[in-house]
Amino acid sequence: MSVGRVLPPLLAVAAGVVSGVYIFQPLLESYKESTKGTFDPSRDDHSAPVPPLPLTTLAPGKDKDGVDLKK
Repeated sequence: MSVGRVLPPLLAVAAGVVSGVYIFQPLLESYKESTKGTFDPSRDDHSAPVPPLPLTTLAPGKDKDGVDLKK
C-alpha cells in the first residue's frame, strides 16, 4: 500500500482519538472525583435522585432509596 492510501485513515483515527479525549475528559474527571477513583455498584451514594419526567406521569422519579418523588 502506498502512503497516500494509508495516511487519510490514520489521520481520521488520530482526529477521533484526540476529539474523544477533549470531549470526554472533563466528564471522566468529574466521575473520578465523585467515585473517588473506584466504582463500587453496591455503594450508590454518588448518584443523584432521578427527577420525574416533564409533562408526564408514566414514570415518576425515585430518590436514592427507591421511593417515588411524586405521589
